[in-house]
Amino acid sequence: MIGFDLLRRFFVRFCLALVLAMGAMILLVHIFQKQLINTEWSADLREGSHWLALHSDSLQYEALANAWGKTHDRVRIAFLDPEGKLLADSHADRPLLDAEAIRRGEGLSGSLLAWDETKEGVIVVMTRPMIPAFPHGLRWELVAAAVGIAVLVLVFVYPLVRSLARVFARMTEIAQQVSAGHFGRTLGIRRPGELGTLIEAFDDMSKKLADAEKLNTRLLHDVSHELRSPLGRIQVMAQTITHRPEEGGECIRGICEEVALLDRLVGDLLQTARFEARSETTTFTRFEVVAWARETLGRLEAKARSRGVTFSAHFPGEEKMASGDPQRLAQAVGNLVDNAVDALRDHAAGRIEATLSLGDDRWSVSVRDNGPGIPEADQPHVFRRFYRVGQDRSRDRGGVGLGLSLVRAIAVAHGGRAILDSRPGHGTVVTLELPIAPEGLAEADASGKPTLS
Repeated sequence: MIGFDLLRRFFVRFCLALVLAMGAMILLVHIFQKQLINTEWSADLREGSHWLALHSDSLQYEALANAWGKTHDRVRIAFLDPEGKLLADSHADRPLLDAEAIRRGEGLSGSLLAWDETKEGVIVVMTRPMIPAFPHGLRWELVAAAVGIAVLVLVFVYPLVRSLARVFARMTEIAQQVSAGHFGRTLGIRRPGELGTLIEAFDDMSKKLADAEKLNTRLLHDVSHELRSPLGRIQVMAQTITHRPEEGGECIRGICEEVALLDRLVGDLLQTARFEARSETTTFTRFEVVAWARETLGRLEAKARSRGVTFSAHFPGEEKMASGDPQRLAQAVGNLVDNAVDALRDHAAGRIEATLSLGDDRWSVSVRDNGPGIPEADQPHVFRRFYRVGQDRSRDRGGVGLGLSLVRAIAVAHGGRAILDSRPGHGTVVTLELPIAPEGLAEADASGKPTLS
């Protein structure tokens, strides 16, 4: 089991690290303490030997050494004459002292030594053993510390690691389900800190995969529906020609219209998908915004007036250069005007107003109509592919629902956005807002035009 294996490895390594750290700490404390104590003992020995050397006139060396040996087992006192001959020793059973070695500062191995000389030249020597490397009881202290650490880890660390192991095991299980196509599964666990952020990101990823799957399924259904309807009408008109040849001319014209509709539908769908997938390479050029807008809106004005809609356009007095794809942008503005014309189809005094605005670093084109407006429930969805306001409207009246999705895709490809402002009963305003110089503009291609992909 993945969780158990993670738990076991983490727990063993953590315990080992703590035991080693505790052992190293005990060893370092012992070394520092040993050095401190030996330093203090050496100072005491120096003071003692110096005192004895100062009071040598009143000392009886043999009597003092015998009395000292009876009361002090670890500290040794010895007196040597100037030639190095031993005069008295509190512990005569221990190794002999060498006067020359003492004068050179060399004592017995493993012992501290201090010495001084009396006025008569007698050498007063005091020694005592150093603290051993591992004093009695230290091994049991290490064992007790190791056991204590293990108990603390079991009490405080084990539940936490076990909980983490369960989370990772659950995450692995859900990841395997997601990889098998079961999207939308979540952990449903709350945790603080970085683990909580990881869990939220994992759940969000699974939900987004489920949403993407639903969108793909709905897209397939919508495409199938939109393609089936004109194909069905083409089939009916073809059968009509077979049974009633005298109606062939009208049926052929209808077939041509349906084929043109299918071509536009497929073309718009492919363009939208390519823009959203960022696989469509957009060619950017520098162009005069006002001149472009006058030409584009001039063509659209004729189309709107032919449908009985009043059209007016407003332009700023100054000209400004911008970077973008004029054809794609004209296509986006054309879709906005087409949508406005469709919204005004049954309006007796339909009116469309297009406005070009220029700023320091951004520019925009707004298309306003005085139609019925868009219900609030539909407004969040109007930029989705195949979404039509009022699902009971026919395709002939409401289009196929790709116009605004393509507008948004073109705006995003230019580093801009499409903004909807609609009040039911008071009309709709859709604004195409774009930067003067889109970020990410690449070097010019072979034709001398920069591209942004």
